[in-house]
Amino acid sequence: MAWVAAGLHVLQGTFDKRRHRGKEPSTSAPTPRAPSGLSAEARRLWREVNSEWELTVADRAVLHVGLQTLDPLRQAQEAIATDGLIYSSGKGKLKRIHPATRIEREARTAFLVAWRQLGLEGD
Repeated sequence: MAWVAAGLHVLQGTFDKRRHRGKEPSTSAPTPRAPSGLSAEARRLWREVNSEWELTVADRAVLHVGLQTLDPLRQAQEAIATDGLIYSSGKGKLKRIHPATRIEREARTAFLVAWRQLGLEGD
């Protein structure tokens, strides 16, 4: 509540440090906590984007959905790195493209769509 009053005084041009215990009001809002269920990498990106950009509630929802795609993306990349892009099926020894390539492609696309919606594609 004190911050609101101090903020109003700043806007009105009547701010006086003596009136507000010598403290300047903070002009930046605290970074919102990352939603639960995000990986460490996704939480780091959440903090970074929220600290550098002023996001609306709708923007944060888009960011959350985009960051949720990072875990399946990374898991698919790990599976492909471990098993190889081409693998042999068990019975007929047929060579096939790893099924994780589809997961990786779809997760990457979803992530980039969210990033573009937020106007962050160049970052």
